[in-house]
Formats: sequence, structure tokens, C-alpha cells
Amino acid sequence: MPRRVVTPSGAMAIEGLDDRIKGLKALDSKLPRAVSKASREVVKNPVLVEARKRWAGQRIRPSQAASAIRASATAKAGGLVLRGSAHPYAMGVEMGSDKFAQFRRFKGSTLSIAPGSDSGYVVQPAIRDTLPEVERKWGTAVDEAIAKALTSG
Repeated sequence: MPRRVVTPSGAMAIEGLDDRIKGLKALDSKLPRAVSKASREVVKNPVLVEARKRWAGQRIRPSQAASAIRASATAKAGGLVLRGSAHPYAMGVEMGSDKFAQFRRFKGSTLSIAPGSDSGYVVQPAIRDTLPEVERKWGTAVDEAIAKALTSG
């Protein structure tokens, strides 16, 4: 059974998926793109939707969440990206601050989506809360993308 792992960048990945895709790429060069597209759709709903809902509970305008948080996926992993360079307040919304009053209390700089962790206010809790659904959807989406690529070739 595939095992979920967290990459050094904090993205969620399926252990061994990379090797399987490399092997299947010889059969169909479009397979990595199909798996990446399937992964991105799973990240968009429910994870991105949940993160944007949580953003609305912060002290920054909810309308800014649409451009500050983006779904990201490759054939190997999927995750959410906080666009800190375009939205300098994004990390303050996620991690909090003891210096700036517009943010909630600082929670520390540790990234963790492990169950039981309390790090983050927006992205990390959204990932933790949607993990069971994401794992189920992701496995199904990857299987369907691989099956479609193999049968259409």
C-alpha cells in the first residue's frame, strides 16, 4: 500500500510514485503531465478551498486569499504555495506575529502537517484537516490518470 510522505519543501507525496511514473513514462510520455493534472485537481478541492475558508477567519481581507494561496502539483507531489513575495503578509497570516498587531499570536516557525500538531493558522491546518479525504481522492485520481493514459495509447 502506498505511503504518504512529506517532502523537504513541505509538500505531500506518495512514496514510490516517482519510480512508477518513470517506468510508465517509457510507455507514454504524457503520463507525468496527466498525473500532475490529477494531483493539482485534488489539491484544489478540498485543500485549497479549506485554506481559503480559514483565511477568511484572519484579520486580513478574505479577497486576498485568492491570489496569496495557490495549488501546486507535480507528478510526484502536491501542495499549497503561499506567495510571500507578492503578498508579504501571507506568512504573518499563516504563522502569526508577536510584533505586528494585525496578525494572530506567533505560533513558531516549524512547518508540520503531522496529526496533533498545532502549527500554522491557514495552510497547515487545512492540510491536516483534509488529509484523509486527500489521500483517498489522490489515490483514485492517480490510478485513473494512469489507466486512462495506458488505455488511450
